[in-house]
Amino acid sequence: MNALKSKLNNFLSRYCIFIFAVITFLIMFIHVPFWDETHAFEIARLKISEIFYLTRIEGHPILWYLIIKPFSNLKLYPYSMYIINWLFCIGAIYVLWKKAPFSPIAKTLITFSVPFLFYFGPIARNYSVGLLFLFLICAYHKKRFKHPYLYSIFIVLAANTSIMVMIGAFYFGLLFLYDLFLKYKHKSFSLEKIYKVLLIFLFCAFVIFLQYVGVRKTGHEIIGDVWNSLSRFVIFPRGVSFLPLITHIVATITFYYYTYLIFKNTKRGFFFIFGTYSTLSFIFLFVHYGCHWHYYFYFIYFLVFMWIYGRKILI
Repeated sequence: MNALKSKLNNFLSRYCIFIFAVITFLIMFIHVPFWDETHAFEIARLKISEIFYLTRIEGHPILWYLIIKPFSNLKLYPYSMYIINWLFCIGAIYVLWKKAPFSPIAKTLITFSVPFLFYFGPIARNYSVGLLFLFLICAYHKKRFKHPYLYSIFIVLAANTSIMVMIGAFYFGLLFLYDLFLKYKHKSFSLEKIYKVLLIFLFCAFVIFLQYVGVRKTGHEIIGDVWNSLSRFVIFPRGVSFLPLITHIVATITFYYYTYLIFKNTKRGFFFIFGTYSTLSFIFLFVHYGCHWHYYFYFIYFLVFMWIYGRKILI
């Protein structure tokens, strides 16, 4: 039995990423571009100053547009952005397999889960870029004091990929600063390094502020957004619109079931999962009811949480 399990784990470790790459590659090339994919590609054709200006009303940070910009004027649409996104997703899966503290079977289930296999891999959006940086943050979490600037840069890059990933990057940044000040208090980290990390984060915050400072809404528009989100999310769900309500219920029940255990064993883990889940729920309920790929981030942040804090709550 142990020999069979060992052979299975060895097979999965060797070939899982390759099989995932082949399947997502095939799905990618029979997939018709979504409006969101084409829209991003067209934005990337603009001048950088124009792209930066559009981010204030577009809703997505600038990084994805900058990544695909060098290929936007080539006659390779949509395959250039497909391949770029696919490579970022493969990179995220590679980091997961090399660094995550999960069993090969668990990694396989994650790899071939719906979000990765049918969305993040073949659909050329900004989310796979963010996932790669999120997973790199997880991979370097234990080495964050040894490589504080690299860790901070990963957080900054993640924050500039999408709002969904920006949420996790924000809470990672807060926790990192808190840990740095604790280290400084115990005289195991220099104040100069803390200042440099702060400068990196402040620069990121300033850039993001400039990207979103142009958003202006009147009171009745905000009220309309809240009503629209509540009605689509909770009150009058229709068809596929049941997905956000069901996802929210499952995520909330799961969260509250583990709340005491998490808080008792890892207060940082509690802060992270409470912050990310609460922010996601607030956005879906009061700002924008979202689409199915937004709700995948309940799963992503639970995965990230278990990657970093799982051993503390399972012992």
